[in-house]
Amino acid sequence: MLRYLNKLVILNFMVEDKDIKFGFGIQSKQNTSDFSELKENTISNSEKIRRLMEQNQELKEMVANLSVQLSKTLKSASKGPKLKRSDRKDIIKKRILEMAETQRYSVSNMKDIIVDLERLCSKATFYRHITDLKNNLEEISVNGKAVVILNNL
Repeated sequence: MLRYLNKLVILNFMVEDKDIKFGFGIQSKQNTSDFSELKENTISNSEKIRRLMEQNQELKEMVANLSVQLSKTLKSASKGPKLKRSDRKDIIKKRILEMAETQRYSVSNMKDIIVDLERLCSKATFYRHITDLKNNLEEISVNGKAVVILNNL
């Protein structure tokens, strides 16, 4: 009987303490609404996460498709029609003569354009063509800068 009374006193004390009421599963209206709100938020967040995961998967598939298309495009662009050596040689020499005729470029500027920007040939090949064209080209100084012009013979 004494044990029963001790338990009853402890339970009464716990029921009167607001913090402990929650621990025993006795919920006030405020706690119930908080739990309902948390449950709604959890469900809403779960739905948002599911939609984001679907969108993420769609984006991954789009990136994969674009990557495949890009690699195909790059491969097809690099497999352009190969020019014969003599054709390339003529094109490069014509480009050098055209640049010397229309603009005032130095040899190094011509090299930057033809070799580095347009990628028509290597640096050694470019200088070989300049040597071949030395009868057609003349290097003069304009305002202290050496430029190449077409030699009018």
